[in-house]
Amino acid sequence: VSRLREPLGILLLDDIPGMLSPRGFNRRALPFLQRVFDAFPGLLRVYHNDTPCAHLLPRIGQLHCEVWNFSHEVDLAAARAALPRMALLGNVAPLGTLVRGTPEQAYEEARACIAKAGASSGFILSAGGGLSPGTTAAHIDALVRAAREATPAT
Repeated sequence: VSRLREPLGILLLDDIPGMLSPRGFNRRALPFLQRVFDAFPGLLRVYHNDTPCAHLLPRIGQLHCEVWNFSHEVDLAAARAALPRMALLGNVAPLGTLVRGTPEQAYEEARACIAKAGASSGFILSAGGGLSPGTTAAHIDALVRAAREATPAT
């Protein structure tokens, strides 16, 4: 049996900061989030906050993390413009599209996300904020198909 002996990264899940004003985020969340991320130098640091917090985009960019998993309610193009050095993780609607929509709708939304993210940026196609119960394999297959079609053959 093989096992991971050392961690490769950390995932910090905290939606509360997304509910703060920009000033409140700077005072009450940013110093503490930085402290957590700074405690893990050399690891991949992922921040999950799937509140609709577009008002905090410049502040999210100040975090000492490499990846942000965010809500489908935050415009992907705006996030990409505000966070050019951070990898973005999302942004297909988890409930509205991946549970209630058709696989073809999931495919089309995934393609739109890929286009908005831009070809030269770090982007990880996923559900905006995480998968919801009831997501079918056909919907996941649609995301995989969109990602494969967008990835140049090597």
